[in-house]
Amino acid sequence: MNSNRYLKKTKFVSFDRTFSVFANHQRPDRLRMLNDRNEEFQIPRGAGLSYAPASFGKDRLIRDMCSFDRILEFDESSKIVVVEAGISLKKLLMWSFSKQLFLPVLPGQPEITVGGCVAANVHGKNPYKDGTFMEQVEWIELSHPTLGTKIISRSNEKKIFKALKKVQKAKKADEDDNESKFSDAERRLREELAAFKLK
Repeated sequence: MNSNRYLKKTKFVSFDRTFSVFANHQRPDRLRMLNDRNEEFQIPRGAGLSYAPASFGKDRLIRDMCSFDRILEFDESSKIVVVEAGISLKKLLMWSFSKQLFLPVLPGQPEITVGGCVAANVHGKNPYKDGTFMEQVEWIELSHPTLGTKIISRSNEKKIFKALKKVQKAKKADEDDNESKFSDAERRLREELAAFKLK
């Protein structure tokens, strides 16, 4: 099957509207389309809601994964749900609420895809308590255009999951540092405002 016939040129714009580019775009809806050989560098794209232009680039094939949005299985006893990368958090939550389940880590945008949450290792309003999105992930099945598929789990690829934890700790340390800087700046601002009010 020649997937090139499904290509189109599309203008992509970053969420904050500061960057745009025209690139080849494809919206596969079958796994066999993902397995087609394509020489272009590829970027999978979810909802495209990252502030950075992480899901598109010049001279890249952008593969929109939003058609892969199914819930594949659910284990009632372990409460583990298996989903495709293109499912939005909104759709997943609508399903989970019916089972009286809730995701501990939720970013502010409900249309973001699970694949996007994994790729950016997003966090919600409670990273100190529940960590980031990857802390909730048990395994990922990756599809590579030349290497095929590979399952990466906490048991068979501990180094990858540990590396993500180290990145999270570094982010947390950076946030703590920024928080103290913000507190100092806020304190000075309050002092200046108090002085201003007194005058």
